[in-house]
Amino acid sequence: MKEWNVYADGRYLGTVHETAEESARAAAFSKFDIPEDADVSVSRR
Repeated sequence: MKEWNVYADGRYLGTVHETAEESARAAAFSKFDIPEDADVSVSRR
């Protein structure tokens, strides 16, 4: 697993651990209860 930094609407929220970027984005929505219309980005840590 890789550690990913999570940002929503330009604000840092925390990290998730997933194998791929797409999975990391999905995990971020769930873990941080991010609204579906938010601009979410993840980057490798």
